[in-house]
Amino acid sequence: MSRFDLAANPFFLLRVNPRHNREDLALAFEEAVAERPGDEERLTAALHGLCQPVPRLQAELGWLGGTISVPVVTALLAGTAPESTFEQLGALGRANIAAHLCGQPELSPGRRALALSCLIGVQATLDPAAIGLAIGRDRRASGFPAVDDALLDSALARLALDHRDNALLALMAQSEPARLLAQMAERGLGNERSAAFIDSLVEAFDAAVLPELMRRGAAIEAALARVRQPQGPDFEACASALRAWFVLVRPRQLVFAAKLRDEPRSLLLGTQFREVAHRLAEPGGDRQTATALMRLAHDTFRPLPGLSELLESDQARLSTPPGTPPSLDIPRPQPIRPSPPRAALTRWAAWRDCALDRLAAHRALRVALALGVATGSFAIVVLAAGPRTHEAPEPPASVAAPTAQRGLSIAAPTPPAARGRNTLQRPPPGRSISPAR
Repeated sequence: MSRFDLAANPFFLLRVNPRHNREDLALAFEEAVAERPGDEERLTAALHGLCQPVPRLQAELGWLGGTISVPVVTALLAGTAPESTFEQLGALGRANIAAHLCGQPELSPGRRALALSCLIGVQATLDPAAIGLAIGRDRRASGFPAVDDALLDSALARLALDHRDNALLALMAQSEPARLLAQMAERGLGNERSAAFIDSLVEAFDAAVLPELMRRGAAIEAALARVRQPQGPDFEACASALRAWFVLVRPRQLVFAAKLRDEPRSLLLGTQFREVAHRLAEPGGDRQTATALMRLAHDTFRPLPGLSELLESDQARLSTPPGTPPSLDIPRPQPIRPSPPRAALTRWAAWRDCALDRLAAHRALRVALALGVATGSFAIVVLAAGPRTHEAPEPPASVAAPTAQRGLSIAAPTPPAARGRNTLQRPPPGRSISPAR
């Protein structure tokens, strides 16, 4: 039985619309009881529901909105209204009409399939914010209080479940429901709102066909355990059972693939196929049967992003003729850079030590100059300068500095020929010495 029926909506029972106020509702109730005295109990429940917050909101969401006349509504519910009338409705009104038609068993499967396609297609245009604004306008016109946002979200979630249940009824009335659902899933999974509805519908369909799915899965496992020849009866039975199983699980594979995940049941069954194929491909086994099994599994589990890569790798490995040595990716040897001669290293070390000595002497001289200026005694300056004992050899041009190989950069001191000796002269009386910059 349909959970969502517009003919049972309180607005339709009382022949009113969401913009009628309380006085209009009371007058409509009296007229309806006079016309249909046998429905007084249902009419009373409808009147009370439209005057309470939660039932009224559910009735508003499950209605067509606006001020549509009763004859037009009757034609829409029967599915006899022209398409132009249907297109004039808002997104929520079209979704409600489509869900209502999905749940009508007297309609042909083709009409219900068309309504199902419309219901899935209109999901992309359903905007909760716009729906809330439309209900707010109707309530201001009727004098009822504004709707609460939290209450609106809860009512929309319940309405989506009612639409899903009617969609499942229309789907199960088809001769090949799984194929139709897979086609609609391929078209609608690209939109976020449509994908959420399809995901819910696929889960409901999977629960409905789960016993048949388990039966076909058991037949596959039994035939797979007996497979020995690629064209034998057991192989054909396994392939036939796998194709029948694949039809039922295909919609769920598409939903999981849209989330970049492998469908769990398919992943488990595909792993069993790989294990059997690997066992048959071992030395002494039937490599031809293993190749046929792997090809069958690859065609079946193609939508699975992770498992399909493993199956492609297995197929490539099985296509290699037996006895062919595996190709090894051996890295090419890198050229060895010759070490510098020992004599050149010795000259470089001597130049480096001399440069470090001169750097230390320069620092000591600057400190001595500062002390001499402060104390007025220049003997310490002369002692710090000291005599030159050796000159720095020229750095070898053919040898790169070892520190440069490690990313360091040391500036070489000025060659001795390019600089004069540092000499200190006593300044004339009345003048001071400032350190050389």
